[in-house]
Amino acid sequence: MKPLHAAALALVGWYLMIPPSAGNLDGACNGKSFFWNVVGTLSTQDRLNSETAMCNRESRRLVASAPLSKWKRVGFDETLAECQARYEEHQKAPSNGRVMAKLELKDEGQASPSDEELKSRADSLTRFLKAQTAAEKCVASADPRLKEK
Repeated sequence: MKPLHAAALALVGWYLMIPPSAGNLDGACNGKSFFWNVVGTLSTQDRLNSETAMCNRESRRLVASAPLSKWKRVGFDETLAECQARYEEHQKAPSNGRVMAKLELKDEGQASPSDEELKSRADSLTRFLKAQTAAEKCVASADPRLKEK
């Protein structure tokens, strides 16, 4: 690598990017899913259980093929080393969907789900969180794909 090129890369900021779920990309789900509210914008509007359940299911479908401009940015103008360290932290963090599963089921009107239903939902959320974490990547702030629509 030429010194000038290395110097230019040193001046660029880096983001840890997290891929979206189908629920994040579906405008109809904004404010209708517990998981959307956790990673998106909190909403206090009344929600219909069937729509909420559909959005909750969409929120557990990873869309790693979405344009980079739709991914969530973590950090702000970090160095590449800082971004890579954050990535490594995320890879080592445990993924447990049990608490989110309880809240998601309550949000759908199931305040007292069976143990089997809770375990199934928690397993589904845990698989999603692990897949989402595995798909994270560091991207330079100057990457033109961040501006795509």
